[in-house]
Amino acid sequence: MRTPHWSALIWAWLLFVFASWTCQAAEPGGAMAGAEWGPPGGVAYNAAGYPPSFNGWPEVSPYGHQFQQTRIEDGLWFEEWRDHVRQWHFGIDQVFWRMRRPGFERIGFPIPLTYATIAAAGAGGGAAATVNPADTNISRLKNTGGIADDLISTGMRPHWGFTNADDSGLQLSGFYHGESEDSTTLQLGAAPAPGLVRRPPTSATTTTNLRYIEVPLVNELTGQVSSILFFNREGVVNYDSQSWGAEAQFFSTPFRGRGGNKMRATYGLRYLGVREGLEVILDDSLNGTTVVASSVHSNLVGPELGVRWDVGGQNLRISTFGKVGALANTHRIKINSRNFAGRDEDLQEQHTKISPMVDLGLESEFPLMQWLPLFNRLPGLRDGRFHLGYSYTVVWMMQRPASSITWADPMPLIDDDPRRWHMHGWNLGLDWKW
Repeated sequence: MRTPHWSALIWAWLLFVFASWTCQAAEPGGAMAGAEWGPPGGVAYNAAGYPPSFNGWPEVSPYGHQFQQTRIEDGLWFEEWRDHVRQWHFGIDQVFWRMRRPGFERIGFPIPLTYATIAAAGAGGGAAATVNPADTNISRLKNTGGIADDLISTGMRPHWGFTNADDSGLQLSGFYHGESEDSTTLQLGAAPAPGLVRRPPTSATTTTNLRYIEVPLVNELTGQVSSILFFNREGVVNYDSQSWGAEAQFFSTPFRGRGGNKMRATYGLRYLGVREGLEVILDDSLNGTTVVASSVHSNLVGPELGVRWDVGGQNLRISTFGKVGALANTHRIKINSRNFAGRDEDLQEQHTKISPMVDLGLESEFPLMQWLPLFNRLPGLRDGRFHLGYSYTVVWMMQRPASSITWADPMPLIDDDPRRWHMHGWNLGLDWKW
């Protein structure tokens, strides 16, 4: 196919002619009489040629991003901008935590028993003894240490919050641990005490040996053992625990690092509720069953302050945190005694103190559901990010049920003797972000 070349010469000449023409929409003219050129409403333009409302700060600029930041780190300047202001998140975790056991608290007044001690208290306890020079200590005091492990509890932990463009944010969370319980059996004396019998002191020369559980009682005025209760059948200690709480936590902008490696300060308010109960059941062939039950209900609330360190990005994020707090602790103590030396009594007291708290934790987050067949096809699950963490919370100056009993004569009394309490364990669940 041949293309004539004369047309190229014609089109080039026409383009040259048309480009030299001038086109005007209207005849030029001046301003009308009495009129002034300028912006409407009498707003003056600035030196740059646009009204002040177009300034990037403090007004809104139509050309800027929703978040812009210029900073210097380690001698280098960085500029960062983002077009989202706030990212929301919601998640729910299943928790598997352990709560501190009651500890090694004595059942009875914590004093070593000797033949001489029992002989002196024989009138009150119905015991008599002969002194054995080869074995002057016959103490077989029992304690709550048979509950050797922390109690396992399961529960739920929902959390909700947001993160701003500058990495500051807020998180609200709560948790509830269901009631968990454990028990231990108190064995009778492993080796019978030679020369000790349960009968009035008139039979001090007998050599009858009996296995028993002895519970020495103290005189509050003298501080000495004044009576001893004996139980020759069995003894059982039951313990139960339950906890719940909530937390409002604020995150500052990073004070070290940015993006995938940053450290932020945290501060907020925490509430913690703990309920513990201890029940001591002692059975005797002569006096029947004696029950001493102690319960403590604690409510703690106060401020907390800490540091959080986040490393990673979308595929994997690892965070660690540490927080300290000072919580106002209001606790109610109850002691219920049944058939204790033939008597019943109910006692109750309430106290308030400041309890120090430390909370430590390690968390990880990654899109596990997107990598699992079938799950990545289910709406909702495929968008969730798997969350796995471990935490340890310890509170001092906590009233515990085992340490709240003073084994006094004639009836147990309330003892405001605080101890340490902790909970620790794993949590796993899903987070959604939008």
